[in-house]
Order: sequence, then C-alpha cells, then structure tokens
Amino acid sequence: MTALRLIVAGLGARAQTWLRVIGANPDLQIAGLCDPDPKARARAADAFPGVLIGADLSEIISVGADAVLLAGSDHLVRPHRHVAVVRTARARVGGGRPRPRDGSRADLL
Repeated sequence: MTALRLIVAGLGARAQTWLRVIGANPDLQIAGLCDPDPKARARAADAFPGVLIGADLSEIISVGADAVLLAGSDHLVRPHRHVAVVRTARARVGGGRPRPRDGSRADLL
C-alpha cells in the first residue's frame, strides 16, 4: 500500500503533535511543510531533511501531496486562501479548524 502523502501547513505547537502522529504511522508520509516564520522553517529543515519546505503553501503544493493538513493558527495559515490552492492541485484539505473564525469565505470549504 502506498503511503498517503501530506503537506503540513503551519509548524507551531499544534503541528508538532501532528508531525509526531504522522511520523509514527507507516501509512502516512510528510511530503511538504510550510510556515511564514523563517525560524520555524529552519527547525523543520533540520528535523525533516529532504522534505520540501516553503513560506507559503503555494510554493510547495506542486510536490504532489494527497492532502494538506492545516495545523497553524488561522491568522498565519489563512485557511480560506489555502483551501483555494489545494483545490487547484486536486488534493484534500483537513485540520483542527480549517475555516475562518468569522465565517467569511466558508463557501470555499
């Protein structure tokens, strides 16, 4: 069986739990990581050598992931924007809160 390839958007505290879960599951593979914070990207590069890392999902969506996990805070990850990028790439999207807090742009979900 081929592992499900995931991009994790947002590399803060919430993402660290998801990354441990993904790493412990042989049916999942980290295909890409993104976060607007350069320090978070540097830590990710050290922890996940060879994985495509970018400041924005649009920079790494071409990696060919099956799904994107929105693991960051809404103000950093901008879920409504990422959902549009993911749809263009024909991947799936999921996360703890994959929606704008105020309900705007909920039509994209």
